Amino acid sequence: MSASQASQWAARRRAALMRPARWFAAGATCLILLAGGWLALREARLQRQPGRTDQAVAALRDEQVMLRLKHLALAANLAKVLNNSLLADITGELSTEHPCVQAPRLDGHGPDSPCAARWNRALDAVWAKAFGPQAGPPPDWLRRDLWGRPVLLNEGESVCQSPVVDCVNDTLRSAGPDGVVNTADDLIARVPPFLGPELHRRAVESARQNP
Repeated sequence: MSASQASQWAARRRAALMRPARWFAAGATCLILLAGGWLALREARLQRQPGRTDQAVAALRDEQVMLRLKHLALAANLAKVLNNSLLADITGELSTEHPCVQAPRLDGHGPDSPCAARWNRALDAVWAKAFGPQAGPPPDWLRRDLWGRPVLLNEGESVCQSPVVDCVNDTLRSAGPDGVVNTADDLIARVPPFLGPELHRRAVESARQNP
């Protein structure tokens, strides 16, 4: 075998030996790319997970707030029925929430603020009428929403005594996460009507009979 032939044979031998190595390298490259893609996808999912968790926490929080408001609405309705009264007659207010909605945010309303004091008086009156003096004061967890702010009570059914105003429900409201009243994240529970529609009907009849 000549030197040139030996050189060619060695070259072919090296090429034959390198072929599996090239296939192995190509396969390893594909595996690395696939693993990298999988890791990137997994990282993206992990980054999105906190968002989904935040949404789940927010939904649970809203549910808890609504349970509090519905508990209060039940007490308010019970007080109206047992005493054959409008809620405004029980609380002595046409709009307990009035001092609260005058400020842009509710975070600054401490326990001694007019907003909180008025709500606490109304809640004490409703609780006593609904459950009797032997029940004691309402629990502290009903005095505030989950953000520590006063609950807003509007005795809206009282306007049913006027023949020119449509009946509206009494409402209990939390200002929601932003602490600002009348925004999209407010949570509202309506107290079932009791005397309002009947009073409105009587007022309309009276107005018709005595124009």
